[in-house]
Amino acid sequence: MTEEGSRTEALERLPELVLKPREGYGAQGLLIGPEAGREEIKDARRNAHNDPTGFVSRRPWSSPPTCSTKTAPMRKSSST
Repeated sequence: MTEEGSRTEALERLPELVLKPREGYGAQGLLIGPEAGREEIKDARRNAHNDPTGFVSRRPWSSPPTCSTKTAPMRKSSST
């Protein structure tokens, strides 16, 4: 979020996006815009505006990524 144009767009679209602190781990500090309340979005917008290099934003996944067994190689266990 270091580029002004990208940052402005992300902050405006925050209710649609996911915002994550760069220094966080797991879900610590994670904001899921579509599930967040107005105050949470307001706080996250202020934090990201004050420290733009400390956050990344992206669109939320519609579902978690999965691995298809049709395309993933299968290996036999050598312990049998």
